[in-house]
This record gives sequence, structure tokens and C-alpha cells, in this order.
Amino acid sequence: MNSNLFSPEWISEVFSDLWSLHLTLIGCFVSVFTLLYSFIIAKKGDLKLFTEQFNRGENSPTLLQRQKFAANYIKRMRRVANFCLLLLSCSILSALGCWVGIRFLDDCTQKIAFAAVALLTSISFALVVYLCHMVLRQYFGDIRI
Repeated sequence: MNSNLFSPEWISEVFSDLWSLHLTLIGCFVSVFTLLYSFIIAKKGDLKLFTEQFNRGENSPTLLQRQKFAANYIKRMRRVANFCLLLLSCSILSALGCWVGIRFLDDCTQKIAFAAVALLTSISFALVVYLCHMVLRQYFGDIRI
């Protein structure tokens, strides 16, 4: 194995790259979460309207179907939003670990921090792949006629 692979300079460069990556991911996850949150709030408003119509005595099957669809939509979006919050947390911890690793840690402690950040980054990528799979599966199920 190359002795330069885990040298302090190499680890500092990787920390710098991971710092940039996680800052970008933080921005993406905050944007996606905000968008999902606005969708959930809008659909909750629709659900409240359907419930009020139902309470006034409008018992049409269409209204019941729309109410059920809105409730299912909220559940699905809440699940995706929770994944985004989990990914956001992993990225914030990773970015913080990179920043601390670059600025404050000595060589030995830097390797431990590098291992922790690498693990969190791996978990983040696995969760992103799972989230994409989950969303695509739902998408293909929804567009099926």
C-alpha cells in the first residue's frame, strides 16, 4: 500500500473535498425538505377542506376518494421528508467533523475523525440510493395506468 495514502496531507485534502461535498448536500437537503414541507402543508389544507365538506353532509364517493388520496399523499411525503432530515443531519455532522478535522486535530486524532466522517458519508450515500429507489418505485407505481 502506498505510504502517502493516509498521510496527514492526504487526509486534509480529503477533508477539504468532503467539506465541500457536504456543504453542497446540506443546501440540497434543506431545499428539498422545504419543498416537501410546503407540499405537505398545502395538502393538509386540502384535507381540512375535504373534512369540512364531509361534515356538512357532502358524502360523495369522489370526496371520500380525494380525502383518502390526500391522507396517503401526506404520509408518503412525510416519510420522504423524514429521510431528508436524516440525510441533513448526517451531512451536518460530517461537515462539522471535516471542519474540526482540518483545523483542530493532530495527525492521530485526525485519522479517527476521518474514519468517522467516511462512515457517515457512506451511510449518507446508502440512504440517498435507498431514497431514490423508494421515490422511483412510488413514481412508477403512480404513473401506471
